[in-house]
Formats: sequence, structure tokens, C-alpha cells
Amino acid sequence: MARLNDKQLKSLLAKKEVGRHAVGSGLYFRISTSGNASWEVRYTINGRRKFYTLEMGYPDLSLANAHIEAASIKRAVRQGTDPVTQRHRDNMITIKSVTDLFEAYFDKVKDDLKEPERFKRLYEMSVKPYVGDSSIASITARDIESLLNNTLAKGQKAKTRKLLSLLKKIFAYAVKLDLLPASPSAVFTTKDAGGQAVPRDVYLTLDELADLFEAMNQDPLFTQTNKLAVAMIIVLGNRKMELIAAPWSEFDLDGGFWHLPADRNKTKEAITFPLPDQCITWLKELKFLAGNSPYVFPKRMNYSKTPHMSERTLLTAIQTLQSRHGLKRTTVHDLRRSCRTLLSSIGVSNDTAERMLNHKMDKIRDTYDQYDYMNERAVEHAKLAALIQPMVDNISNVAILGKRSY
Repeated sequence: MARLNDKQLKSLLAKKEVGRHAVGSGLYFRISTSGNASWEVRYTINGRRKFYTLEMGYPDLSLANAHIEAASIKRAVRQGTDPVTQRHRDNMITIKSVTDLFEAYFDKVKDDLKEPERFKRLYEMSVKPYVGDSSIASITARDIESLLNNTLAKGQKAKTRKLLSLLKKIFAYAVKLDLLPASPSAVFTTKDAGGQAVPRDVYLTLDELADLFEAMNQDPLFTQTNKLAVAMIIVLGNRKMELIAAPWSEFDLDGGFWHLPADRNKTKEAITFPLPDQCITWLKELKFLAGNSPYVFPKRMNYSKTPHMSERTLLTAIQTLQSRHGLKRTTVHDLRRSCRTLLSSIGVSNDTAERMLNHKMDKIRDTYDQYDYMNERAVEHAKLAALIQPMVDNISNVAILGKRSY
């Protein structure tokens, strides 16, 4: 088998070809669902085949150096050392503080986390300053309660629930490694973290959407990029990060389609969105605004940890605008709910509307009903676009577009 070269590795990474890719001589190039690339070495010991992940991933560790480290691992195996077992033993020795524990757990799961940097940031902001240097054995249930209450006191219930989940995971990992006899967070429930999440029912009516777009058009601090993002979410009904993190490679502007791959879809299934003419026009404008970026919505700051617009940028911009203009306070997800409400108001069938919002149907229907509603979705997306375009362009006339064939 021919060895993969550096150019081929970069191509695989750019295309987000999730999975293991054989490089040669037992070395593998692994791309996670989150887009991170790591090196793995395949070896066999005592009749069992295993994979060992090198400490540094790509591109921090070059292809040439990865081959050198892989050869070293292979030599150790020939001498009877199991590198996976040895790392496990080494970690048990070095895991003493809460931060040691978090880093060991994070290193183990980061490639499988949907938003690893956000998970790490939660620890660094809400745990590390308080108990990060404390020994694992010294942490009690009262410490856990104090951490939760610190975040609750700021009115951040959703964040507190995520914090409890993080604490449960890292201390369960400590128990799994025999570092603790029991987890100090085990007795805590969602009730201790502010209670169950209450489903929101906030949406914007057509008049309220008109007020929002009027404010966006008048406010010099609200960017055109943000305005077009709002318009597209209302017209397409997609989830925020599906759009905000979208690369240009997913879009076929000539054909009028957006191909969302399974690894970026909450339902874990690929879906194609038919694009109304208005969306294609907006995307062409976004292409100009994005310059040479491979992303539709590129990052705003050089120090940003993501190559695309960050998760909170659009939310902050919208809510700041609403505060300045005295408008109803909403979230980005409320725009998606507004889309669904508009669809009902113009008489769209429930099945078509649910497909338009990329909702997963019940299991039995998903199994037997494979119809994708493409033509129906195209017609209804076009109707929504016709309603929203005048608001985007700051004109008053509204015209419903006719049927477009796909």
C-alpha cells in the first residue's frame, strides 16, 4: 500500500473525511467528528490488536516525526511493553489535582466531543479557579455544591446544568481509575443545578420580524453579515451552528442547493436544503464579504479559537441591538421557532414543515417513510424568502414566489 503524503493528509482534513486513514507501517491518521486530526499507531500484543494515540496531533506533529514516534512505539511493543497499558499507569501516577484529572479525562474524550473547546472553557472558568489545584481526594460534596451555587448565583441555569454534567463525568472517571472510592458529585441531581430546562415558547410574529429588520437596517453597528445570517435562519429554519460553521464547500450556488453532511447534522443524517433565489443572492454577497475564507461566516478576531464565527457572536449582536432599540429580547433559536410558526401560519403541512426544519421523525416513520419532500420544501422555502426579502432590502412590498422545479 502506498504511503499517504502530507498533501493527501491536508486534503483529507480539509474535506473532513472522518475516520482512520492508513498512512503506512502501522501509522494511522484519524479525523474526529469535531475536525481534529490525531496520529494513531496500530500494534498487536498478546494476540490483541490495539491503537495507541500519540500525544501530539496533526499538524503539531509532522508526518515525518509521526513515523519516527510510531517506530519507537513498535520497538517498545517488540520488547514486551504495551504502550496503552503503560500510559494508563503513568496517568494514574500523575493524576493528583483536580486539574490533572480534568486534563486526563479531556485528553481521552476530546476527539469525541462536539464542542471540545467549549467543554474545556467551562472547566477553566467555573472549576479551575476554585479547586483546580486541590487534590482529588480532598474534594467533598460541599465543594461541588459551592461550585454549582457560584454559577447559579449569576442566573446561569443552563450553564450550571452543563457544569454539573462536567463534574459528574470527571469524578466518575476518577472512580473508574480507582483514584477515588466514590464520586463527590454522584448525589447531585438536575434539581441542584437549577432544575430541568423549561422549553421556550418565544417567537417573533411577522410584524415583530419587520421591526427587527428595520432596526438592523437602521443601526450602523449591526453588520450586513449578521443581518443575512438572521434572514437565512428564518428562511431555511436551520440550526444556528449548522449555518454559522458552514464551509463554502457544502454549497452549490449554481444548482441552488446546500448539502449538509451527516457529521454536522444533529440528526446524524445528511440532508440537502433547496435554496430559494433570494438565499443564493444573499450567499453571493456573503461570499464577497468573506473574502478568501473557506467559511461562509469567517471568524471576526484573529485570536478566535474557531476558524468561523463563534457561537455567541450572532446572539450577542442580536440582543445588543434589541436592547438599543427596545425590541423583544430573543435568542437565535427563537428565529428557528419563528420560522416554524410562520410555516403554520401560511398553511404548510406538518410533515413538510418538520422536514424543512430538519427534525427527526419518529423511529417507525423514519424507517419506512424515505420521501425527502424536496419539491414541497423548495416551494415553502421560496414563500418564506418572499416574505423576508423586502424586510432585508428595507422595502414594503411582499410577493409570494411561484413554484420552482427541483
